[in-house]
Amino acid sequence: MNPSLKQRLWLQAAERSTLQALDEGRALERGWQRYLLRLALTYATATAVMLALTGSLFLAHSLDAGPGDPSDAPGGRTMTSLSIRAEESTLGVGQSVQMTAEGHFNDGSVEPLTSGVGWTSSDAAIANVDAAGLVRSQAPGSSTIAATVDSIQGSLTVTVVQDPPISLLSIALVPASNTMALQQSVQLAATGTFSDGSTAPAGARGTWRSSDPAVAAVDAGGLVTATGTGRAEITLTEDGQTGLSLIEVPAVIETLRIIPAATRLQVGQSQQLSAQFVYNNGTTSAADQALWSTSDGKVVQVDQSGKADAVGSGPGSATEGGTAPESPAATATITVTQDGFSGAATITVFPPSQVE
Repeated sequence: MNPSLKQRLWLQAAERSTLQALDEGRALERGWQRYLLRLALTYATATAVMLALTGSLFLAHSLDAGPGDPSDAPGGRTMTSLSIRAEESTLGVGQSVQMTAEGHFNDGSVEPLTSGVGWTSSDAAIANVDAAGLVRSQAPGSSTIAATVDSIQGSLTVTVVQDPPISLLSIALVPASNTMALQQSVQLAATGTFSDGSTAPAGARGTWRSSDPAVAAVDAGGLVTATGTGRAEITLTEDGQTGLSLIEVPAVIETLRIIPAATRLQVGQSQQLSAQFVYNNGTTSAADQALWSTSDGKVVQVDQSGKADAVGSGPGSATEGGTAPESPAATATITVTQDGFSGAATITVFPPSQVE
């Protein structure tokens, strides 16, 4: 064989062998890549399926045991009943009111139910209710609004009237406070404020009361009379509203007196006097800022503490306490003053040898 031909054939064979090896390597690499891709797709699909199943189970549990569900109550609590609370159950046509469902549990607790509550109306043409418990009145009449959680139900009847009801919001008494003298009387006036913004006299259907009739008594028409000293509250209650007036009857000083009011002393003896204010309720208090004076300093002297000293006596025109007519005696008047009030006491003085 021609050597050149032989060499060319050998080179062609070697080239085909090299290309075949390269093709086999590429094929193996592509196969491995396709295997990895299929494995990744299979893993991703399985993960998505597991997540979907987990989410479905969680959602199903949430729907079956949402807030307000007795089975979700901690500590084994169970809901035993359900009630509905609303600010108003009587509405005018076109008005609305928010209903709130409250669960009553076997441990005595009461909680508002914010979800999982089904709302229905027995007559939506009179009053309908949405999924959140908002009731809207439509026409005059009555409709029963029901709230249901599982098999537990509560209800409230809503009455719809043609005109919105006017209710009493507050009562004001005039005067709201008053200082009265004993046995004085004053007429209280009552004014009501209503839900439509109007005001009008109140009390026609109300009840008047005094917290202490011994201080201030009140009649059925609101006339208050001060019967004693102290403080009392006068109230008027009507349609669930109460008005208040505070009454104060202070004790008033009637007199200033000296104790003892009369005394008999021998020359050289002393007597401690005291001054007291006497009030209209019968109580007393010390007049500790009083000024003391005597009508005759030659007979009795008195200091500013009220201590009286018998210093002399003189001829008297009358017998004193069994004394002999010829026995001289003298009398002095002791006076005390404070805050515009004054009181007096008499002291009769006998000679030292004179027996009373």
